[in-house]
Amino acid sequence: MEAWRLLAELVGLLALALVLGLAAARLGQKAMIGYLVAGLVAGPRGLGIVQAAETVQFLAELGVALLLFSIGLEFSWHRIAAFGRRVLLGGLLQFGLTWACGFAAGHLMGLTPAGSVALGSILALSSTAFVMRLLQDRSELDSRHGRQAMGILLLQDLLLVPLLVIQSVLAERQSGWAGVTAFGVQFGKGVLLVALFYVVIRLVVLRALRGAGSYAERDVPVLLSVLVCLGCAWGSHVAGLSPVLGAFVAGVLLADQPMADQIRANVTPLRAVFITLFFASIGMLAGLPRASEWLFVAMLSGGVVLVKATSATAAIRWSGNPLRVAVLGGVALAQIGEFSFVLAQDALKRGLLPAGASEPLMTASVLTLIATPYLFPVGDWAARRLRKVQIAEALGEKRGAVDAIVVGYGPAGLAVVSELSAAGMNLRVIESNPSLAATVEGADVLVGDATSEDILAHAGLGKSKVLILTIPDPGASRTILGVARSLNANVEIVVRARYHRYADALRELGTDALADEEVLVGGELARSARGLLGRG
Repeated sequence: MEAWRLLAELVGLLALALVLGLAAARLGQKAMIGYLVAGLVAGPRGLGIVQAAETVQFLAELGVALLLFSIGLEFSWHRIAAFGRRVLLGGLLQFGLTWACGFAAGHLMGLTPAGSVALGSILALSSTAFVMRLLQDRSELDSRHGRQAMGILLLQDLLLVPLLVIQSVLAERQSGWAGVTAFGVQFGKGVLLVALFYVVIRLVVLRALRGAGSYAERDVPVLLSVLVCLGCAWGSHVAGLSPVLGAFVAGVLLADQPMADQIRANVTPLRAVFITLFFASIGMLAGLPRASEWLFVAMLSGGVVLVKATSATAAIRWSGNPLRVAVLGGVALAQIGEFSFVLAQDALKRGLLPAGASEPLMTASVLTLIATPYLFPVGDWAARRLRKVQIAEALGEKRGAVDAIVVGYGPAGLAVVSELSAAGMNLRVIESNPSLAATVEGADVLVGDATSEDILAHAGLGKSKVLILTIPDPGASRTILGVARSLNANVEIVVRARYHRYADALRELGTDALADEEVLVGGELARSARGLLGRG
């Protein structure tokens, strides 16, 4: 009957999450906020729908394992390598700064040195799942600050292994050479486990399936994904490591396989359940604060958001990114993430943190997640207000007038410059990525962030006839439109709209011509279909 009680609690939790998720969506909020609130309400300190502590713990670990497997499927090794030096530098700086603030806070709170180390690690990690979903909803996953934030988040996820190893060594109260030896043993265990997963998945399971021609069977990718996810999670648990580590590594190892697209497509409907289960279970671990705790929890949450946003902004800026990218990236990383809960539970189990610190810390963490969607508009506002700050990139000598200014030199910008320069037009390109700027041909180039008034003015917008925005980020395009109109009310502006839902808003801001990608793609698909049907 114990199994049926667990099922009844799970059904009650998901039902409450559904109701509150729909209510949040109806109120114009993110459904994930409803899921978090559902966990707060359903836990032992709320309505008591879920009573058993072991049930809460199991649901949390299972939810995050399944969720991190689906996130791992989005990051192949090639994509990891593509983030580049700036992301690596920014991620290490962000982690170091936030960790140092957390360690200092732990020391001031009277924690042991080991407890302060654990608290710094917990506060330094942000939420890959939450931020990815928000960036997708805002169509900013491919924006520069979106790529920077996701790269740092992925680096944080990869740091989970050494952080868990460090906590296990600290719990054994070893120091000096004994501590170094213990760390090496634990870290080596993690490396060997990942190598074992690689051999079993890539060199045995996948080869056997290819040899049997099983990719054509629709059910095989689904069964494989479940087997690999749960098997690797179980293997990590047996090895004394976190199950979520195994699930995440499993997803990454499958990410660049031929069947990865099919696995992602089949897992997508289940991700809604994973996300709901994870965030609801996190809410349960936190619980509703007592009346006497609200002020402390609110202050703790605000302090965490402020410190994390500031440290992340500084780190991204110091790693060579424009100020706007740093501010928006810093805001995106201002919450406490899912791996933080894993570290916190591990630290509590090993006695590194006092038992009384659990619920206030968990509740404050949940509040930082709830606050995150509302911080993005604040970041937009702050980025606009900071455009007068001195820009790190060398502006060079004053530029003369040109026929057109092209913002962005990605594939779209390259096509624009190639065609217009071939027509004999005098062009200038504004590109924030120095390595891309170095490849510009057929036009003058200025390295900088086009959302800055100083950069647009220095590029000669006041005397230019046309401004062409080829960047995919609708938020940056809106900012540039406003700045451009203030500098030159007569300039003709051509804008790229990657998604149709942003087209009207961009037109209302004063766009003279707009390329709606979704409409253009639809027309091209129709022309291709007519050609295949012989009716072109």
